[in-house]
Amino acid sequence: MLTSQLRLFSEVFAHTNYRNYSAGRLALISAMWMERIGYGWLAWELTRSELWLGTLAACEMIVSLLVVPVAGAMADRINPLGLLKRCHLLSLLWSAIFFVSIVSGIINIYLLMALVIAKATSSAFSQPVGMSMVNNLIARNRDHLGPAISINATIFHLGRIIGPAMAGAVIAGFGVASVFAVGFLGYAIFVATLHYHVVLQVPVKPTSHSPILRDIAEGLHYAYRHPRLMQIFLLGIAASFLLRPYADLLPSIAEVMFNRGAAGLAILAAASGAGGMIGSLYILFQPGRKHMLRTTANIALLTAFFLFAFAQSNLLWAGALFIGLMAVSDVVMAVSLQIMVQSDVDDEYRGRCISLLSMMVRIGPPTGAFIVGWLTTLVPVHIGLSLSAVAGLMVIGTLRLSSIRR
Repeated sequence: MLTSQLRLFSEVFAHTNYRNYSAGRLALISAMWMERIGYGWLAWELTRSELWLGTLAACEMIVSLLVVPVAGAMADRINPLGLLKRCHLLSLLWSAIFFVSIVSGIINIYLLMALVIAKATSSAFSQPVGMSMVNNLIARNRDHLGPAISINATIFHLGRIIGPAMAGAVIAGFGVASVFAVGFLGYAIFVATLHYHVVLQVPVKPTSHSPILRDIAEGLHYAYRHPRLMQIFLLGIAASFLLRPYADLLPSIAEVMFNRGAAGLAILAAASGAGGMIGSLYILFQPGRKHMLRTTANIALLTAFFLFAFAQSNLLWAGALFIGLMAVSDVVMAVSLQIMVQSDVDDEYRGRCISLLSMMVRIGPPTGAFIVGWLTTLVPVHIGLSLSAVAGLMVIGTLRLSSIRR
């Protein structure tokens, strides 16, 4: 079994476009996570407020709600490679403005919020576009689709290890502005890779003159009428909203729960990245797809248990252990959802259905973080996380018993 899986991975990497895209994407993801840690830490330094951390996360949520459906519809209309390059050229610009604003001393929480919104806009547009490209990067070979998505997840979580670890070291050694200088280089590497080393061959798409909102509505109707997609999406919504708010609150968690600063933040973020790497490697070598929806619901319940245990931790090593376990189960769940959507959907609706999944992934965690951040104005942060975990157990448990049958 292991030999056959390794042979399959070698076949996936034999696709030159996929191989080049994956190499550039590691630089991109590392830069993205560096900057995410950077502006979270900067917001905490400016305000010392969990509510502001949640507010920034809510800004990302609103942007995703508005942008992601349009991006999915656009990906179904035109070649997505040009769209992706334009998105990350904008990301280069925002990184440069972040750096200049911090070095010049003009940064404040309101300018930071505006820059986070700008960054979130280009990032939200790029995510469903990039995800919809995978099928074409592997020459539309369905046997290679699952492994390609799993490899993408492995690269993403390798970046989650590299990015936060580098961010912690850079913040401690050179200051938070340097995070955005290094992030600029990461985005530049990815844009250069797309421009010079990826040639995307896509089927000729008929020119669409219908309003973009009609295309979005057609995608929603298709997902609603699909026999499995609604179950997949409901599970994704519950997991994203209730089980992932901790990620946007890590700066506060590191200082308030564990009484550690940037070093504690880097340890927790790196533990999450390491757990994500283990989870993606697990699913990478897990060929079976039988009862995937039911198994994914069980994993979501396990994630809720880990979140509750994390909220009760008061020692950094215990918190790092539980956040790592959460990341393992979280990644297995997230990759499984994406594999199910990509495998079940018809090609003409791929971009729009992927955008729905992407919107859930992007909107759920910041919305949950905003609510938990608001709760921390009334109760300690560990109580807010505990309530989120209990709600996750109840909602996902209900879904598991009432609607997910296979």
